[in-house]
Amino acid sequence: MSAGRQGPAGSLAAVSIAERPVGVRGDRSAGLEDVRGARGEGASTPTTAARGRLHRQTPVHRQAPVHRRHSAGDRRFLVGCATAVLAPFLIEFVGLVVSGTVHVAGDDALNELAISDAARGRLLVGPYSRYLWHHPGPVLAYLAVPFRAAMGAGRAQYGAAIALNAACAVAVLVVLQRRAGRRGAAVGAAVLALTACCLGAGFLQEPWNPYLVTIPLLAAAVFAADVVAGADSSLIGVVGFGSVAAQGHVATAPVVAGLGLVATAAVVRRGRAGAWRALAPAAALGALLWAAPVWQQLTGHPGNLGRLVSFSVDNAGHQPLTRGVGALLQGAWVLTGRHPSRSQGPSTPPPSAAVLLVVLNVVALGSIARSRDRLRRALVGVGITAEVGAVLGNTRITGPLYPYLTAWQVVAPLLLLLAIGLAVAARAVGAGSVPGAGGGRRGGGGRRPQDLLVVAGAVAAVALLATDVLGAAIAGPPRSTPGGAAVAGALGGPLAAGRGAILLGIPRIGDWPQAAGVAAELERRGWHVRLADDEWVPIFGASRRRTGTERLEVDVGPVAPQVGRRSVLDVARVGGLSIEVFELSDPGDQGRTLTRN
Repeated sequence: MSAGRQGPAGSLAAVSIAERPVGVRGDRSAGLEDVRGARGEGASTPTTAARGRLHRQTPVHRQAPVHRRHSAGDRRFLVGCATAVLAPFLIEFVGLVVSGTVHVAGDDALNELAISDAARGRLLVGPYSRYLWHHPGPVLAYLAVPFRAAMGAGRAQYGAAIALNAACAVAVLVVLQRRAGRRGAAVGAAVLALTACCLGAGFLQEPWNPYLVTIPLLAAAVFAADVVAGADSSLIGVVGFGSVAAQGHVATAPVVAGLGLVATAAVVRRGRAGAWRALAPAAALGALLWAAPVWQQLTGHPGNLGRLVSFSVDNAGHQPLTRGVGALLQGAWVLTGRHPSRSQGPSTPPPSAAVLLVVLNVVALGSIARSRDRLRRALVGVGITAEVGAVLGNTRITGPLYPYLTAWQVVAPLLLLLAIGLAVAARAVGAGSVPGAGGGRRGGGGRRPQDLLVVAGAVAAVALLATDVLGAAIAGPPRSTPGGAAVAGALGGPLAAGRGAILLGIPRIGDWPQAAGVAAELERRGWHVRLADDEWVPIFGASRRRTGTERLEVDVGPVAPQVGRRSVLDVARVGGLSIEVFELSDPGDQGRTLTRN
C-alpha cells in the first residue's frame, strides 16, 4: 500500500494511538509498529498479537505520570519564581549575619542547648513539652549544627530556620512546575506569598518548633499529592519533609502518618515494575531519620516514643471532637492575617472562620468535579486528609487550645487554595493549551497562553517581593530576648570565661526561662553546665546531670542574700532576680531547695 493511502490496518493503528493515554509504558517495538501503520509504512496488516496490543489499555492507576517537556523559557520562568520566593529569605539571612551576637532565653535558649548536644552527637529526642515528654525526634537540632559551626551559638537556630523554610518553598515550586508548567510555578509563588503574609514577616526565621514545622509540612503534603498523581519518585520527599514535621511537633504526626499511608498506598497500588526504586530510598531515608528516637526508645528508661503513645491513648483531659474542629478553624483563620503569637492566649474562632473553611472545601471539590487533572484532584484529597488528621491531633491536646498549637493547620486550606488556583489558571489560559510546552499554540481568542502565564507569574513574584521583603525589612533581624541580653551582661567576674563544669541552681519553677538563658550563655563561654536539681534534667537534657565533682554553682532566683555555708563570689541583679555565684566547699553540696511558686 502506498504511503499516501491508509487501509483498515492503518486506520486502526491511528485510532489506537489517539486513544492511548499519554505516558503509558508498553512494548517499544509494538509502538513503533503502530506508528508505521498509521503512516502507511511497512506491513499493512498487523499480526493477531499486535492487534491485541493495539486495543489493550493500561488501567488509569497504573499509568506513568505525564512529565511535560519544558523549554528554556520555562526553566527561566521557574528560576524567576524561585528567585522571588528566595528574596525575603536572603534578606532575613543577611540581616541575621550582620546582627552580631544574639542572646536568648526561654524556649530559644533550650533550643540552643539542644543544638549544643546535637553537635556532640548526644541528642536522641526532640524539643521538650510541658506535658513531661519530648517531641518525637531531634532532626531540627541536627539540621542546625552546620549553622552553629558557621555562625556561632545564638544565631544558628535562626539561620537554620530560614534555610529550612527556603528549601521547602523551592521544593514546592519545583514539584508544581514539573507537573503543571508555568501555571504551577505561578500559582505556587502566589500561595507562598499568601502564606508569608498571613503568618507574618518574622515567621520565616522563627525557630520555635510549633511554628517551624509549618512550611515542611506543606512541602510534605505537596509531595504526597505528586505521588498520588503518579510520580513515585516524590515518595522520598514525603518521608523527608514529613519526618522533619513529625519529629519537630507531635501534633503533626496524625497528618504526616496519613500522608505517608496515602502516598505509599498509591505507589503499591500502581504496581509498576520499578516501584522498588521509589520505596527503597524512601525507606532508607526514614530509617536514617528515625534511628535516634528509636534507639532512645530501646535503651531509655522510660522510652520517649512509648510515653508519647501512652499519652495519646489516655483520654484523660483530652478535647472533644467539636473542640478539635474548632481548633482547625482557628488554624484556618490565620489566612485572614491573624498572625500567630507566642504570648497569645486561648481564643475562640469567629463563625466566619467556619464559613471560610466550608467555602474553600466546596469550591475545591467543585473545581475537580469534572476535571481529569490528577494533580488538582490529588491536592484536594491530600488537603481533606490533612484536615481529618489535624482534627484527630487536636483531640489529643491536653489543656487550653492556645493558637500557637494550631497555627500549622493553615497547611490544609493552603492545599485547597493551590488546587483552586490551578483550576482558575487552567480556565484563564484556555482548556486547549498545554502550559509549559515549548510550542506556540494559541488559546481562545488568539491569545498566547504562555504570555498570560508569564504575566501571572510576574504579578505573583512582584506581590511576593512587595509583601515579604517589606515585612522582612520592618521586622529586621531577630533581637536578643530581654532576659537573654540582661543575663549576658550580668555574667561577668568569675564567669567571664569557661573553666570546666559548673552547677546551675533554679530554686523557683517560674524562673526557668532566665535560667535557660544563663545556661546557654555559660555554654557559649565554654562552661559545662550541670543541674543542681535532677528535676530539671528532662528539660535541659540528660547530658547536664550533675556528677558531684563541680566546684562552682550559679543560682538564678529571687533577690535574697545567701548567708552561711557557701562562699559568695559574685552577685548580679537582673530585674527581680539575682544571679549568685558560689564556690562549693563540699562537692556534694547543691543549690537552694526547689520551690513551686
